[in-house]
Amino acid sequence: MFPWYPCCPKQLCCFVCINKNELMLLCLPSADVSGVDWMVRHGRSLTLAIAVKSAPERLCGKDYYETVTETVLVNATADRIPIATSGIRAVGYLMRHQLRTEGGSSVSQRIITQLVKCLQNQSSDIRLVSERVLWWVFKDPATPSMEDSLIKPLLKSLLDNTKDKNTTVRAQSEHTIVNLLRLRQGEETMQSITAILDSASNELLSECHRRSLKKIASLPDSNEEIDDTILT
Repeated sequence: MFPWYPCCPKQLCCFVCINKNELMLLCLPSADVSGVDWMVRHGRSLTLAIAVKSAPERLCGKDYYETVTETVLVNATADRIPIATSGIRAVGYLMRHQLRTEGGSSVSQRIITQLVKCLQNQSSDIRLVSERVLWWVFKDPATPSMEDSLIKPLLKSLLDNTKDKNTTVRAQSEHTIVNLLRLRQGEETMQSITAILDSASNELLSECHRRSLKKIASLPDSNEEIDDTILT
């Protein structure tokens, strides 16, 4: 059975035979459980995120998809920032798996809605992690892009974050927009999305493109990981 807190190399999750009882342990609600120590809740959310990253084909199949999705979305709303950030990373791992296996229209609207809320969160830590997760999801050109209707709400929130008081959040939002719009591969996605953006968002996107996006897109992307359990 999985430990309550990850204490062995995370890639071992790829080889673990996950049965229903073990999955139910990981999927106990972590966001708000009276009487359960928050570190135990964090351990569950972190372990589930690592498992989704390492073995998505096992955890995101038809038998477990609804349970896993519900759990990571609940974790992303947790009252404790470490639990919430684990949940947000798990949402990103799930999102990339969906895109790679089912294409650009496969991402659940619930996932998009939750990520928008995280991008607008009062905590700069939550906003930053959400931006970095989206940056990572679309970093690999081989990962299919989403439909414009799914990109739009994320892009609007990211554009708002380009004016954030926190300089790190502000800078990361620009790098995330570059990947979300696939600007290193050209400007076709940006041109198509402008057709469905409101005028204020279009003006902000145009300004941001002139100021920084074009320059960022001309540079190689970072090789950083979003998985904070990796020891370097």
